[in-house]
Formats: sequence, C-alpha cells, structure tokens
Amino acid sequence: MISKNKNIRYEKGTFKNLINATKIQMEIFENARCAFLSFLQCLVTYEYKESFYIIYYKDKMAGIISFYDGIYYGKENEIWIAWFGILPKFRRQNIATQTIKDFCEFWRKKGYNNLRLYSYYKKFYKPAINFYRKNMDIEENYNYNYKNEKILIFTKNLNKSHYEKWNNKDIFYYSDKLEEKSSLVLWKSIYGENYGKKN
Repeated sequence: MISKNKNIRYEKGTFKNLINATKIQMEIFENARCAFLSFLQCLVTYEYKESFYIIYYKDKMAGIISFYDGIYYGKENEIWIAWFGILPKFRRQNIATQTIKDFCEFWRKKGYNNLRLYSYYKKFYKPAINFYRKNMDIEENYNYNYKNEKILIFTKNLNKSHYEKWNNKDIFYYSDKLEEKSSLVLWKSIYGENYGKKN
C-alpha cells in the first residue's frame, strides 16, 4: 500500500505492531475507547477480511486506520472503516484527506463499490464529522432502534454504477459496543490504567 504523498506511508497490522497500533488508537480516542480486540481479530481471522494499518508521516507514527468487509452485514463489494484517526500533533497537514484518497483507490482496484463508516454525533467527534462531510459522498441519519445514540452513516462511492445509500439497515451497534468494553477491560488488565494515555 503506497501513498501518493511521499511523506506518508502505511504499515499493515501484524502481531509485532499490534501494541503500537492500539496505543496510538487509545491516545486519539483519549483512552475512553479501545480497539485492541478489533485489531487482534484482524490477525487471527479472515472471515470479514479485517485489516489495520499504522499511518506514518515523515517516518513518525501519526495515526491508525482499520477496515472490515461489508459481508459482515450481508453486503458484498462494500468495505467499512472500523477505526480511523490522526494524532493531534499531526492534524491539519492533509494526512487524513490523503489517507482516505489512497485507500479509496486501493479498495476500488480490488472491486469494492462503496466505502462506508458510522460515527457518533457528539461534541468529541465534531471535527471528524466535519471532515467526513467534506470527503464522503453521502450522509445519512441512522436510527435503527438505538434511541440513546445519534449515529451518522457516511458513504464514499467507489464505482459510479453502484451508487447506493445504506437505508438504515442494522449495523450491529450493540455488539460493537460490547467488544469495545471488553477490549478496554482486557487492555487495562494487561497494561494498566494509563497505558495509551498521552504523556
């Protein structure tokens, strides 16, 4: 996976960089959400073609992005972003925008029609929401029986002949939240309460 920006490179997830990947993710999400089990699953199962990448900028770890196949929802030829974020000190350097462009091209060449993600509509995620509104094609309000959360679905069309909204289908939100909670408990039991926090 090669970026069109010579200052950016992507390192695919392995057991060797799993800890670094989780540490970056924890710092981006202020130690409140944890992707440890999600990243680990990328390395031990290929059922939904999960993968994660550490984003480097000028050879320094700058962010994280991970994906899973839409077959998880019974939809072929769709790819979903599971986690995506850039460390604060690397923001406003066009890294996130270039990353989306690079991976859109990467997945388009592999035959995918749509790149999707869901995000919470909360104050903490406002910069991310604004970013997705600029860089994705479709925004949809999501209200599939999850009354306590306001969720948005964003879609980037990769193949103009397959332009399709998500139309409020189930995204298994509660299963994802349970995995996050279990992941956070496991992470803290192994590495301690503060591992992953910004020093």
